[in-house]
Amino acid sequence: MAQKIVQFSKYWIALSVNKILFTVLGLLFFFAPGCTKTVVYDSPIPPTPLMQEPGKLTVSPYYGTNGVNVNAAYSLPGQFVVTAGMLYNNTGGDRADPYSLSDSKLYNDAHLFRSYEFAIGPFFSFEDDAVCELLVGKGHGSGEDYVYSDEFWNWHQTKILKKETGNFDKIFAQINFGRHTAKSKSGVAIRCSYINYRNYELVHTMRGVESTDIPSGLIWEPMVFGEFGSDHVKFSINVVYPIAPATIEFGYRRFILAAGLVFSFF
Repeated sequence: MAQKIVQFSKYWIALSVNKILFTVLGLLFFFAPGCTKTVVYDSPIPPTPLMQEPGKLTVSPYYGTNGVNVNAAYSLPGQFVVTAGMLYNNTGGDRADPYSLSDSKLYNDAHLFRSYEFAIGPFFSFEDDAVCELLVGKGHGSGEDYVYSDEFWNWHQTKILKKETGNFDKIFAQINFGRHTAKSKSGVAIRCSYINYRNYELVHTMRGVESTDIPSGLIWEPMVFGEFGSDHVKFSINVVYPIAPATIEFGYRRFILAAGLVFSFF
């Protein structure tokens, strides 16, 4: 009987310790300062004209999770293609610091991104309507992201704003490979972009200015795409999955889905 009592006591003590441990961890998690994520860089929809002969022009407007994209491409003599693109993403929302630490106003996140780019490179046509394009280019842009959240600071629920802003330059190399027929076009594009920010700032309501460094980094931007329609107008669907092979200091969008139209002029 005494042995059973001792065993029960040990079991109860172990159970109580576990309860206390989980309770403490829960309180630490609950009261610890939270983390709001910002996105200051949006990847564009890479141009994928898949040209087969000179003298062709394509214009492609898209709308997706990264905003409004417009690409244009023209094939030159000597089997070269030039492209130009722009991206505009404005979600509206609030861009002001919370009025007070306990502000009950409902703040809406805001995001503004603008960029443009140019590229040039050769294209190669193969049997069975296969096409390969090799592009190199450069671009410029700017991004602003304002993210609001409720966090616990000094034992009080606090309205927090995390703001990330900056201007950037970029250079990139891209390969397109796919099949282009009169009624359809599909394939993959792989882009490698080096992003270098200027006038960069990361600000937190409670922690103040967290970073004013000049962040830079390499981002891979693979995309799969498909277009279906007529000779002159096709519906397009595009999926981009940006990946940073190493840790980068600025926030970037991790998944992009866009749809649009492709107009071809001969």
